Amino acid sequence: PTIFVMAIRMIVAEDHEVTRLAIMAHLDSIPLEVIAQTSTGAETLEKVASLSPELLLLDIRFPDMDGFEILKKLHEADSSPRVAVVSTFENPTYVARSIVWGADDYLTKGLPTRDFKAALERFGAGQSPYPDTIYSRIRELLSRRRDRGTLQGASLTYREYQLLRHVALGLSNHEITLSLQISIETVKEHVQNI
Repeated sequence: PTIFVMAIRMIVAEDHEVTRLAIMAHLDSIPLEVIAQTSTGAETLEKVASLSPELLLLDIRFPDMDGFEILKKLHEADSSPRVAVVSTFENPTYVARSIVWGADDYLTKGLPTRDFKAALERFGAGQSPYPDTIYSRIRELLSRRRDRGTLQGASLTYREYQLLRHVALGLSNHEITLSLQISIETVKEHVQNI
């Protein structure tokens, strides 16, 4: 009997055509079917809604909205694709915000070709990112309950240390509530205590 391997359906959302074509070139040997390419945030949201892809490669910057706004809207949707953010910026705040809003990976455009392609293969196969990636390091930092050291003269609770890490990464109070699954009032109280 013949075994058919179904390609995983994906949308590539990138506003720069040259970058989009370079990403597409990396996908030629991976069993992923690009069902749409988009160059604006509105177009990306429309295509995700109408085509129901399993995966989305999402840039952070678009002319009409940023990738975080797109992630927020996808987060609010009943069903959304797995998302890998692809950005020029290896900014810890961007990575943390991507994680909070549900991104499954964060790839930088400056990665060596071999590493970028390997990350796309892992993402397409539903595997977690390698532990040494910025995504994995920030994800671990956000979920860490205890710190190895303490701040000089500070007597903070474990939760306050955890919240302080979120604040240091530039997350808003609303993003902190999503990440830690606590109320906005609790976030404000912890910030005041800190």
